[in-house]
Amino acid sequence: MEELGPDLSFDIIFATAYDQFGIQAIKASALDYLLKPVQNKDLKEAIEKFVRKRATTPGFREGQFHGLMENVGAEQDGRIGKVALATRESIEFVDHQEIVLCSSDSNYTMIYLASGRKKLISKTLKEFDDLLAPYNFYRPHNSHLVNLSKVKEYIRSDGGYLIMDNQMKVPVSKSRKEELLSRLQ
Repeated sequence: MEELGPDLSFDIIFATAYDQFGIQAIKASALDYLLKPVQNKDLKEAIEKFVRKRATTPGFREGQFHGLMENVGAEQDGRIGKVALATRESIEFVDHQEIVLCSSDSNYTMIYLASGRKKLISKTLKEFDDLLAPYNFYRPHNSHLVNLSKVKEYIRSDGGYLIMDNQMKVPVSKSRKEELLSRLQ
């Protein structure tokens, strides 16, 4: 930030995974500060703040940001649902409905797709939970996140577990059983 100088002719919206940079953002007079994973609601609010601030600037065209706002709103409404699955070899963009379930593997997450393929991604299950919660995903157990539209059956015996469309069995924790059943009905 020091390289940019004190008189910026543009606005800055910080987006970082590290909350310790918040003070630097304030010192740099940042318009907003977003913590990753960025939530659509927060991004939309930051863009709206920018548009309100710049609305009085000569030559500013609010319409330039209409498409961006439409895309952010569309994603919130579930009209856009592509998820980037980055591995060492590639970044695959899959529709959120293609994901059957996500399973924790320490700091990695195994993604099980409807096609039968699976991908090991270097993101935590919590990151996927934050990303996929708006798309009818639920975490019935600390180590699993399921697409509720891919649940085939709930079995009450053995402490309770789900059978998914791909025949995988997912345990259900006692503390999350009631909410899960209400969301499934």
